[in-house]
Amino acid sequence: MKYENLRYGSKYPSHCPPEDSYLPDKETVYRACKTDIVDKNGKLSLDNFIPVCEDEKRVFENKEEICKSKAISFFSDESYLEKTMEKFPAIGDKIIEVKLNPDCGYLEKTNSKHYSLWDLNKPNISDAIGNNWEQIK
Repeated sequence: MKYENLRYGSKYPSHCPPEDSYLPDKETVYRACKTDIVDKNGKLSLDNFIPVCEDEKRVFENKEEICKSKAISFFSDESYLEKTMEKFPAIGDKIIEVKLNPDCGYLEKTNSKHYSLWDLNKPNISDAIGNNWEQIK
């Protein structure tokens, strides 16, 4: 599968996103947020959708780690996300429920309760989600 229009252009290792990723169609997922949910324009704040590859303190050495570091994490289970937030408080203290669509990017289910999303450059993830979200915590 050829991936185009990804957030980081051509700066992905080969086979990234993985071959089993797909364009989501109305999947309901949950995301931890640590800053204001909406920006000054009333749109979802992009500050809550920064992949870990942008954390200068983190080092990713192999292709799989580099690939996953460019994805945004979502969860299929709200209570599992809450437990994850207790273990890793730095990921945030707020939760939003999101309905993903094909404009959001390429999604991979990494385990029974976690998804990785390689988002697009245009539209950005906030514009792609639009009004298909709500804060639940």
